[in-house]
Amino acid sequence: MISENAVVVMDRGFASWKFLEQLSERNCLFVVRLKNNMRMKFNDHRYRVVEFYDENQREFCLATNLKHLSDEEVSQLYRHRWAIENLWKFLKMHLSLDRLIAKSLKGMVNQIYMFLIVYLILELVDVPKYFGRKLLDKLRYLQLELSRGCSVVHWCFDWQPEQLIT
Repeated sequence: MISENAVVVMDRGFASWKFLEQLSERNCLFVVRLKNNMRMKFNDHRYRVVEFYDENQREFCLATNLKHLSDEEVSQLYRHRWAIENLWKFLKMHLSLDRLIAKSLKGMVNQIYMFLIVYLILELVDVPKYFGRKLLDKLRYLQLELSRGCSVVHWCFDWQPEQLIT
């Protein structure tokens, strides 16, 4: 169920006038990318169409019932959705989120939290420039460092064994 005052941001797979009308009838706010072949037919509800271009000059058309946001703010909402898509893609491809070990709901939720914590650690880790700046580069750097037999605590705090003895 969609909570009150929430804005649903969807990709074009959800774009059908019938679905948008159902959302509007429930007073749900939304931003949805329109399909290229979608006919602009409006029934009782009024929607705003926002067009914008990405950095590669690809055109995007969005439909929304948000009246209080500018076109730029609506396009920024959609761009944030892409950042979330990229996060889930990274978690599935490189951290194996699509293969959960846990069988219970609580276990699955905990495992997802663990993946998100790893993601945040990767965002914070500073690696040598020659490894690169992408999250995958950081993950590979951490894997290499940890495979050398160094514990995470030693690696994070740059401790030397002789410091522990004195």
